[in-house]
Amino acid sequence: ATVGNEGIGELMTTIGGGTGDGLGLLDGRDGDLKQALLEDGASEETELAVQRGLRWLAAHQLEDGSWRFNHHHGGICKYCPNPGNHGSSTAATGLALLPFLGANHTHLHGEYQEHVRKGLEFLKRKMIVTPLGGDLQDGVNLYSQAIATLALCEAYAMTRDSELRKPCQDAVQFIVNAQD
Repeated sequence: ATVGNEGIGELMTTIGGGTGDGLGLLDGRDGDLKQALLEDGASEETELAVQRGLRWLAAHQLEDGSWRFNHHHGGICKYCPNPGNHGSSTAATGLALLPFLGANHTHLHGEYQEHVRKGLEFLKRKMIVTPLGGDLQDGVNLYSQAIATLALCEAYAMTRDSELRKPCQDAVQFIVNAQD
């Protein structure tokens, strides 16, 4: 049986944080709490490593907004040794989006907002809406579904962008309906 949209809507409203007390799930991405967290274990070197990683990811994004595990795909990088071989572009794109979101870059703000926007648009285009929900498996497996759904929902939780609400609900509904 499918889960009604009312149940998914309740789930979506509890994701996030923003409680203002510094205890929300996403509150450590900027502001005073981020600064306190950085002072408790980060260094200039760790922050530089994050920036280098984001630049590498941005450089490996394909024109259609996706990422691939095989960095030789589309000629994006002939210098990367040991290209991956997992075939899911939705999983690769979801995994690539998560570090941008974790560093507080969304499709609405941040240095990498165009990269994030293109990645989210790719996931929305790849979703196959079925009676069971929005399928992001990319012909591979539920791992791809889960990772892509996580990226979409995290972007929605961070921005409350109404354009992401329905794809998030559909993707979560697909996972719920896939449960045995």
